[in-house]
Amino acid sequence: MSSKWLKIFNKQAIRFLFFIFVQTAAFSTVIHTKAVDDRVALLAIKTKINGDPQGVMSSWNGSIHFCQWKGITCDSRNQRVTILDLSSRGLSGSLSPYIRNLSFLEVIRLQNNSLSGEIPQQVGRLIRLQELRLYNNSFQGKIPASLANCSNLKVLHMGYNSIVGKIPDEFGSLSMLNTLFVHENNLTGGIPRFIGNLTFLETLSFGNCGLGGRIPDVFHQLSKLTRIALAGNNLVGIVPHSFYNLSYLEQVFFDNNRLTGGLPINIGLMQPRLNVFSLSDNQFTGSLPSSLLSSPELTVLDIARNNFSGKLVITSRKICKLVIVSLSSNSFGTEEDDDESLKFIDALSICKSLGVLDLGYNRMRAFLPESLGNLSTSLYFLSVSSNVIQGSLPASVCNLISLNFGGLIPQCFGNIMSFLEVIDLGNNFLRGTIPNVFLNCGRLKGLILNGNRLEGEVPSSLSKCQSLKCENPSTPNVKVDGDEEDEDSRFTWKVVMLGYGCGTFLGLVLGYLMMSTGRPKWFNANVDAIERMIHRRRNKRKYMSIRK
Repeated sequence: MSSKWLKIFNKQAIRFLFFIFVQTAAFSTVIHTKAVDDRVALLAIKTKINGDPQGVMSSWNGSIHFCQWKGITCDSRNQRVTILDLSSRGLSGSLSPYIRNLSFLEVIRLQNNSLSGEIPQQVGRLIRLQELRLYNNSFQGKIPASLANCSNLKVLHMGYNSIVGKIPDEFGSLSMLNTLFVHENNLTGGIPRFIGNLTFLETLSFGNCGLGGRIPDVFHQLSKLTRIALAGNNLVGIVPHSFYNLSYLEQVFFDNNRLTGGLPINIGLMQPRLNVFSLSDNQFTGSLPSSLLSSPELTVLDIARNNFSGKLVITSRKICKLVIVSLSSNSFGTEEDDDESLKFIDALSICKSLGVLDLGYNRMRAFLPESLGNLSTSLYFLSVSSNVIQGSLPASVCNLISLNFGGLIPQCFGNIMSFLEVIDLGNNFLRGTIPNVFLNCGRLKGLILNGNRLEGEVPSSLSKCQSLKCENPSTPNVKVDGDEEDEDSRFTWKVVMLGYGCGTFLGLVLGYLMMSTGRPKWFNANVDAIERMIHRRRNKRKYMSIRK
């Protein structure tokens, strides 16, 4: 190569290298400038925080790079903020609109604080956002429709706030959304039809947020839905049939609405993965499908306070995961002698985790089956209250070692007499003599046996009950009217769980036996005091009520 061409080549090479240098420098400047913008935006967010009990914001200063500030995560390449996580820090204040400048933000977690004010519309400019968690704060105002611009959003959780207005129809474009929580707010309108467009949706929670109207028939394409919560609203009408075709559904919470209609006879086959099915406090009718009662994955079945009727049937099963069965305040009895109405209890004997069985207020007229004693030893709440239970208690109930109760027959009741402070067995059909089982009754303060068919002498062991008070509480005759019955029937296993649960599902194994054939007025008059006592968990008192 001649020297002339070599000089030309060198000049071109130098120009090219200079161009690369300039472009690289310019790109680095842009990155640095944008990173500085992130720092400025974070400091603007800090100025809106006026309460910081954990001192999180003290690290947000110039002594360290902002990517090292508490709650901040940056990507390693560009040093841009991708995650803002200040959850459960006790923060108060508001959310700055300057959050829009964190343009690389993918995750916002501000849940479990005391933030207030409106959710800034500017959040909708964060086009990379995939997760927005604002729940359990005090945010007000409307849900920003601009959030529909966050097309990559997968998780939107803003429950437990004070948000008002309608759920924006624009959310129908959030095609990637798999989790939508807006429960416990003060919304208006109905369940939006756009949810039928969210084909990736797995969890939907609109509970206790003031929605009304009918449930729209939009479930055809929600094949991935596993959990739906619509409880505590003003929903009316029947549940669309398309809903029952959701074969991946695991948890259903429709309680406390005004829903009507019946359940498909093969619901247990159509939705084989169901583990929680809660329809309490509605107006459902028809029979309870045996396919549902026999569903192998079901752990919680709560259909209390509806208008279900017919016989309770459980087909033979090899697996049972039932923990809670609450069927109270329906019409599963006929008020005629029917020994078959409680026969289904036989099939529950394989349910080794059963903790609650509530059959109260069903007008069943039957004898308690001997199979009652074959139920799980974990059983801590059993209620057949406000039925017409006849005869004597089967001796097999003494096998239910987690039930702390006292009573008349059989003799083995004396083994747990020391736990009890009140025994109320008034106004039943109990017959025979009072067994001499009061040898260890030092805590017993109340014993009510009136209104039965007892005979014989008062047992001498009652003299051991030094705390027993001689009182004669009035026992009004039963008058089955809807309002009073409903009021009493709400004192069920949920009150027990509230008192004893304390964060643990079954809590302490301190159960109750409520087998009344009527309304426990005397007992209910003391419910508030009892709940306060239970909450303190100082004296583990046990009560039994069998009243008419």
